[in-house]
Amino acid sequence: MPGDINNIHDPGNSGLMLSCTIPASDTNSCAIFNHAPVMRFCTNKQFNLDFSATDADGDSLVYRFVNDYGSGTTLEDSPPQFPGSTKLLQYASSYSAFGPLGNKGLTKLNSATGHLTGICYKEGEYFIAVACDEYRKGKLINTVVRSLVYSFGDYEREVTAMVPITPSVYNFAAEDSVFISQCNGNRTVHFENTSIGAKSYKWYFGDFNNVYASSADSAPVYTYSASGKYLVTLVAFGANCSDTIKGYVLLSDDSIHNDFSISGGPCMMEEFQFSDNTNAYGNAVVQYGWSIGGQQFNGADVQAVINYPGVQKIIHVVTTAHGCISVLTKNLDVLEGHINAGNDTTVLTASLLVLNATGGANYLWTAMPSALNPVTNPTAANATILCTNSGRNMQYVLTGTDTNGCSAADTLVVNVCDHKYVYLPNAFTPNGDGLNDVLKPFLLGYTLDEMRIFNHSGQQVFYTTDEHNGWDGQFAGKPAPAEGYFWMINAHDKAGEKQTFKGNVAIIR
Repeated sequence: MPGDINNIHDPGNSGLMLSCTIPASDTNSCAIFNHAPVMRFCTNKQFNLDFSATDADGDSLVYRFVNDYGSGTTLEDSPPQFPGSTKLLQYASSYSAFGPLGNKGLTKLNSATGHLTGICYKEGEYFIAVACDEYRKGKLINTVVRSLVYSFGDYEREVTAMVPITPSVYNFAAEDSVFISQCNGNRTVHFENTSIGAKSYKWYFGDFNNVYASSADSAPVYTYSASGKYLVTLVAFGANCSDTIKGYVLLSDDSIHNDFSISGGPCMMEEFQFSDNTNAYGNAVVQYGWSIGGQQFNGADVQAVINYPGVQKIIHVVTTAHGCISVLTKNLDVLEGHINAGNDTTVLTASLLVLNATGGANYLWTAMPSALNPVTNPTAANATILCTNSGRNMQYVLTGTDTNGCSAADTLVVNVCDHKYVYLPNAFTPNGDGLNDVLKPFLLGYTLDEMRIFNHSGQQVFYTTDEHNGWDGQFAGKPAPAEGYFWMINAHDKAGEKQTFKGNVAIIR
């Protein structure tokens, strides 16, 4: 046998004796097991192994556990003789032929039907043997045995029973889940089913006026005879196991209109007010619940600060004295403040830098400790800085409110350099991914007169006099080859002195 069978002692050195007894007289057709065995089952779940058989002669069939005879080990050269051998298969401690899943394995074999039911609590492989005895006129005339190894494990992920849950009032993940709550005397319930991996279903409606009410439909419709609280069970059957979910259906004659209003905000980190406007038409609302931005609150009117921007679901749950639950969901767009301090930049020593704040209704520029040069007119969008400290990265924080009234902040880094230069990268990748797609020059202390780019044949492939107008890697309406190119830049400084810069650049695609 395989060496990993849980309930057999030393399974790697154990075998199984299979035998057949041929009677000297009497004609008999052996009983035949009805179904191919299902070999995998879930632990901690009720299972049903079908050992039922059919006999063509109409003999009476009785089912029982059986302890098979063992056979040779890996050390034996020949099998033992039968029927002289009395070596029974040896089970591991706490297991037996009549309790193949152990002392904690709740197994029961129906002797009349051949159905073995129970629960296995430990994962693994288990040897199970069931005999089918044929009786004719009260006399045992034949026995057939099914001996197989069955696998029990965590196969539950193959099937998951799921039903949409109505939020409870105080705990939106309550154990006492509510599948459906209907008011206004409506007693016809349309059940939803969102199970995963199931091949069939069984619904039990829990109707105490009709205890046998059930359905095998995926999403059944059922009409209860009276208002009340009903415990509903859904069993989803997969290929090897099943999963079960239970929840309540609440039916009430109450008439209720759930509503609420929202004020305050509208920005993240600001307080919103949520006010209940429910009309229960004479039926008292006894519980209120809210789910706001992932936070839970109780009470008719609540205040909450929402810490995240974007559309947030606001769920409002009210419950009447008769148990009627009404749920209303609204979307709330929580805004995030946005202002822009501009791109980080590099300037020459003794330059006057004009700042450019955008997106706000008001501003305040603040120089961080590393910024030795103060801001002139710090509440203006176009405040100025006289940059006199070379070799430093100075930080300036822009705070303010945007046009929606939301607070916001952004940071600008200014690098002060004591020499002028012209820089062009030695490669770029014009592949449309938004990164390094365009080749542009960077000039500090110079003004661009013209930039020319040539291919290896000396043919000009790009020309511009605008430093903001870069090359996108196109030539004559087509992508230029991925190879090396030569560039030349003519520029002048503040004194009007002209200078030519040259270099190489490669296209990488």
